[in-house]
Amino acid sequence: MYYLTSIQGKDVDESNNLKESTTANNPKGSTTTNNPKKSFSKVAYGAVITIRHEDTRGYLHSHALNYETGSRPLESSRKLEQRIALHNSTHPTYNFNDWIIQKRDGTVPRDLEYVKNGDYIRLLHVVTQRRLHSHPHKAPVTKAENHFEVTGFGNPGSQGNWDDDWQLNIVGYDAESLEEQEVLLSQPSKFRLFHNNMKCDLFSHSKVIPMVDSHWQEVTCLRGGDYVKTIWTIESNTHSLYPKEPVYSKEPVYSKEPVHPKDPTDLLAAEYMFIGVLILYVVVCVLRFIQSNYN
Repeated sequence: MYYLTSIQGKDVDESNNLKESTTANNPKGSTTTNNPKKSFSKVAYGAVITIRHEDTRGYLHSHALNYETGSRPLESSRKLEQRIALHNSTHPTYNFNDWIIQKRDGTVPRDLEYVKNGDYIRLLHVVTQRRLHSHPHKAPVTKAENHFEVTGFGNPGSQGNWDDDWQLNIVGYDAESLEEQEVLLSQPSKFRLFHNNMKCDLFSHSKVIPMVDSHWQEVTCLRGGDYVKTIWTIESNTHSLYPKEPVYSKEPVYSKEPVHPKDPTDLLAAEYMFIGVLILYVVVCVLRFIQSNYN
């Protein structure tokens, strides 16, 4: 049996300063941090998480601010929607990077249930109570035909719609058992978020959103294209139902050059190379056999 997640959001004043509030699944009002050592390993529905971009290291982020430019036609009355961006802040009380992971219908289980590879999920922004969303409108900065706008959408307490649905696909892991490889882990798991309606993956890069500071990187939904820049990880992960003595994730070690999962096309090329070498070896053996018979 499921129940709707109800969370009292944090108010944002004109200077975008946070006022204190609490969350339903964190009743003591404690805040999450971006310290990897404070992260439980398996990720469950209802957890408050921070999501980090594997390529640029920015955090998936939103504010109670709408896009100033975007896809809305001039003659349309459609309201510009809430900005989604990457931000590099890691302050322990900075909660604009916090998201709640929900089931596809916008609920969370009463009991602890872990997120698995292939699950359809929704991500609710803790502060603004809007869900991560994409639709067939052009991105705010990148105007290429295969980049689509990603927004914060919906009203607090609303059910949302199918454009809030993302399929979680694990593409890299640091786990020994097959069972662990199918469960989302904070930090070890590398994953993509696939928007089934738009047939695109959550993407970011170094481009910045106009009219804001340079720390706000554009987030789009990319159809095809750059595999590396659609990879994400969970950094912090808290839940009121996690065991009191959790097994913490290993602290990630970031090299100067990010390490990424292999592109499937690279793996295919490697297989072809192996087959080519094998064929060459067989041909050489046959020629030697023929030559020895003639001699």
